[in-house]
Amino acid sequence: EERFKGFAEGNQLHRVNGFERGLDNWIYVANGDSGGEIESIKTGQELSLGGQDLRIFPERGIMELQTGRTQFGRHRDDHGNWFGCSNPLPVRHFVLADQYTRRNPFLTFPTPRLDIARVDNTQLFPISRILSHWSGYRHPESGAGHKFTSACSTSIYRDDLFGEDFNGDTFTCAPVHNLVHRRKLIPDGVSFQSIRPKELANQEFLASTDSWFRPATVTTGPEGALWVVDMYRLVIEHPEWIDDQREKELFLRAGCDRGRIYRVLPVNHSAPQTLNFSSLSSSELTGLLESSNGRTRDLAQQELIYRADQNIEKRLDDMVTQSSTEMGRLHAMCTLSGLGQIRFSTLQFALKDPSPTVRRHAIRLSDPFLASAGQGSDQCLKTLAELASDPDPMVRMQLAYTLGEADGEISASVLVSLAQHSVESPYLRASITSSLHEENLIAFH
Repeated sequence: EERFKGFAEGNQLHRVNGFERGLDNWIYVANGDSGGEIESIKTGQELSLGGQDLRIFPERGIMELQTGRTQFGRHRDDHGNWFGCSNPLPVRHFVLADQYTRRNPFLTFPTPRLDIARVDNTQLFPISRILSHWSGYRHPESGAGHKFTSACSTSIYRDDLFGEDFNGDTFTCAPVHNLVHRRKLIPDGVSFQSIRPKELANQEFLASTDSWFRPATVTTGPEGALWVVDMYRLVIEHPEWIDDQREKELFLRAGCDRGRIYRVLPVNHSAPQTLNFSSLSSSELTGLLESSNGRTRDLAQQELIYRADQNIEKRLDDMVTQSSTEMGRLHAMCTLSGLGQIRFSTLQFALKDPSPTVRRHAIRLSDPFLASAGQGSDQCLKTLAELASDPDPMVRMQLAYTLGEADGEISASVLVSLAQHSVESPYLRASITSSLHEENLIAFH
């Protein structure tokens, strides 16, 4: 069934792609660099995709622009941070949230994305004979290192099957160089630094001597393995980028009858059996929200929301306050939100959670409570104000965003307090100024 239309077609290497569900239950979509004039079939809503990514709610037929743009593969980590890439840039962090910054069209914000792994701070170590048919490709001079020309499908490993040291690392496919590249994310204020693991100082996580090995997608499986899709082609480039004469000499579809999927596991390890989520009871699915595996938690949350089983709402509510795992508390809270059953009394517990991630998303889920008129809004604002000195910068950033849903002096005074401790952070300042509007601007001084 067609839900949204208008995505530009054009070059197959640059079409809309991705489709990953966020903790907020929207589906996030990578631009693909082609844009388009998008229309919702259900609601008639229209928007110009331009140079941004997108999030959609297919059941309701609504869509919103997101900070972008991602060429191939927009993915998130366990904590709700979004990452993308482009051919020469393997890791790009989307720092600012477009749904908040667009509230204030009178300000110029810093670049909403950070290229934390770039041409100048990455090097590749292929073990194959490089077969690049791009007319602009130049083999490195003797002694010079290889650089990304085909970075794609950057994803975050979301399990501990390989050990705790792997959890949260990024993996990027480089099909031209016949390898999969691993990097570590190091928290740095409201963003990250991207560095090579010490044990991979001069080698890659996965590399092949076969020049036809073309890894195009890498992701975490529901059993903790790393899954790699290999297109297995002689030519990986679109003909548009190949010299016209050279194009005539090649069989462009060589390998079209091949291709394979690899499942990468630790040595001497047998992967657990994968689950059929549709066959599990709602109670069993609720328990899986505490899984160590990110894909398992996401699928359990998604299935519970589709079922809308009211019998598990109390258990979810109890999990927010009692689960022994950070991810269990987080996903229980986000599942309740997706069911439309989140209560501010539950969020009050979550706002004091020891996990910065749980606190951060509890603030985000407070948006509608803060925006509603009445005594509940006042209590919500007073509770949120207590987080103005939270030690975690991402918590403070979300607080700054959410305060824009409120009017009056209290919200303005908290924004002032946040601003006084954000002088050195342009992104924190941006989140604060995104929340200024007619009702609180005068009091912001």
